[in-house]
Amino acid sequence: MNADEVLALADLNLAEATREMARWQGDYRIEERDDLLLVADASDFPVGHGNCAMALGNQAPESAERVVAQADEFFGQLGRGYTTWIRDHLDADLEAHLQKAGLTSFSDAPGMVLSAPVPDRPLGSALRVAQVEDAEAASALGAVEAAGYATMGMPTQVTERIFSTPARLMNPHTIVVLGTLEDRPAAAAIATFSHGIAGLSWVVTLPEARGRGLGEACTRLAGNRAFELGARCVILQASAQGEPIYRRMGYREITRYRWYAKGPATPGPEPS
Repeated sequence: MNADEVLALADLNLAEATREMARWQGDYRIEERDDLLLVADASDFPVGHGNCAMALGNQAPESAERVVAQADEFFGQLGRGYTTWIRDHLDADLEAHLQKAGLTSFSDAPGMVLSAPVPDRPLGSALRVAQVEDAEAASALGAVEAAGYATMGMPTQVTERIFSTPARLMNPHTIVVLGTLEDRPAAAAIATFSHGIAGLSWVVTLPEARGRGLGEACTRLAGNRAFELGARCVILQASAQGEPIYRRMGYREITRYRWYAKGPATPGPEPS
C-alpha cells in the first residue's frame, strides 16, 4: 500500500469504529449527509467519539459552512454539544472555519500505523493478557475501561454506558483483550476490523498496574491477532501518554487528528 492508500483506509476505519462504539450501546443515531458522518450515542457527553461530526471521503469537504450547519442542525435537535474531528491531511478549510468561529482544538493526536506484527516481550509472573471470548469477561473489561478513563477525565457513567451491553462486543470484527495483575483485571485494548485493516482503541491500564508493560502487552496482542486474521495494517490515534510506547513498538505517524468541541447547538439556516 502507498501512503495515500494507508491514509484513506485509516480514515475509513476510524469512521467505522466510531459507528461501532455507538452500536455497542443500542440507543444511538447515525446519519450520513453529503460525505459527513454524524453520530449521537446514548449519552450527551460532547467530547470524542460519542457525539461527533466527521468528514468522510478522500477529499476536503466542499463547504465548511455546510458541514457546521448540518452538524448544528443534527445535534441542535437533540439539545447536545458535539465534537468535530479534523483530519490534518484533508480538513484545513474546515479547521480554519471552526477557528474563525472561536473554537479551540483541545486534542491533537497522531494517527499512527503499524505494518507488521510486534515481537513478544516477557511479562512479570503476576501479569497475564488474553483475548476475551465471552460476555462475562467483556463485562470485566468494561469496569477496567471506566475506572482507567476516569483518571483521564472521562466521566465514569459515560464509559459504563458505552460498555453496558458486553455481548455486543462479541462479534467477528472486534478483538477484545484483557490484562490482569495477580488475576485482577487491570488493562485492556480493543481492535475493530473494517476495510481490510484493524484500528486499536480503548487502550487503558489502571493506575496500580502502570509501568509494568501490561497495557503495551494488551496492545501487542490485539495488533498481532489482527495481523493473524488478515489485517493489512493496524492503525490508532495515540494519546500523549501512549505515543512514546507506540513508537517504541514500531508504530509510525502518518497524520494528526484534532478535536473541536462545541456546546449545545441551535439549528441555523442552511447555507446556500
